[in-house]
Amino acid sequence: MQIEARQPAHPQPAPRADQDGGGCIEVADLARTSRWAAVEAVQRTRRGPIGHARVRIGQRRGTNIGKVAAAHKLLTLVYYGLRDGHIRCLARPA
Repeated sequence: MQIEARQPAHPQPAPRADQDGGGCIEVADLARTSRWAAVEAVQRTRRGPIGHARVRIGQRRGTNIGKVAAAHKLLTLVYYGLRDGHIRCLARPA
């Protein structure tokens, strides 16, 4: 006696990108993680241009807003460093 494989009445949808188990990272997760890492990086910084911006903005607009603004500045400088290979605003005058 031979058993035939039956087709399901309704085909199952293909797995989504976040369900395939391949370890792919969603863009939203990457943005959320990089934002978190930047805020953690500037949280205790008080010296340098990023630390001064955090303290200055924090005094004027609030501590958490100052942290996020400094993290944004840090990510901007990282982008320029990766794009150009150097960061001109951090260079010391000769």
